[in-house]
Amino acid sequence: MTLLTQTAKVHFMFSSISLAIMKVVMHVSESMHCISAFNNATNLLKARSGAFTDIHIIFTGSAISTLIADSDESPNWEALQQANVVLLACENAMRANNITLDRLLMGVNAVPAGILALVEHQENGYFYIKP
Repeated sequence: MTLLTQTAKVHFMFSSISLAIMKVVMHVSESMHCISAFNNATNLLKARSGAFTDIHIIFTGSAISTLIADSDESPNWEALQQANVVLLACENAMRANNITLDRLLMGVNAVPAGILALVEHQENGYFYIKP
């Protein structure tokens, strides 16, 4: 096999991979990591432009406060929602932070326990990312 053939074969392999469905679950537990999560999701979507990328972000702990509709971070989350990123709020974290679902951005879904949602996502083939 010539070097040109090998190069073409490797390029084809990576081209095929980039078009495959990619499922990612991000876990954000602290509000100070929200910018990193936003940047990670945005960069992944840009890098996979044209390829189906299923991103779910699960918010637990203090990160839950960034999902409040009038928070400083809400425009970032709304932009990701426009790109079909799914935002999930842990109900345990909501209770611990005295936050009700009606205070969160429209379209945010609640899950009973963030840890359970993370495990279930991984069982369903999602890659786990902790920004």
